[in-house]
Amino acid sequence: MRPGFEQSWTDSMDPDGFQDLETPFSIDINQSEKYAITNGWITIRRILPAEMAHKLQEGQPLTLRSGSLSSVGYFYLNGQLIGHVGRADPYESAMGTYFLADIPAQFARTDRDEQILSIALYTRGDYPLSINAPMVELGT
Repeated sequence: MRPGFEQSWTDSMDPDGFQDLETPFSIDINQSEKYAITNGWITIRRILPAEMAHKLQEGQPLTLRSGSLSSVGYFYLNGQLIGHVGRADPYESAMGTYFLADIPAQFARTDRDEQILSIALYTRGDYPLSINAPMVELGT
């Protein structure tokens, strides 16, 4: 987890500036101050489990489902935007919305085993940032 958002963070596991989080985790309204996420961006990254990564590399799509979001969420695989809920600019809240989408198999990197799922979450301060468990579910 890292405060802020840069597109380059979505395709790299460089640990510079990132804090480790135990997963699964959720950020609720009571925890948002702990993570200093009351106004702005936070980026969360995970390496997909090997079984899921291999399915993508073999051409099988995966389905991604997030927990309920309090504001805005952008979802990436290996730096490629899968989709989003809400919008940062112009601001449009996705309060209470889940993200559900297929991850296209062509987003898989074949030049490496690691497949990086990144989630950029945003709030402009109207509501504390929250994402309720389960944070992310993957399936075929």
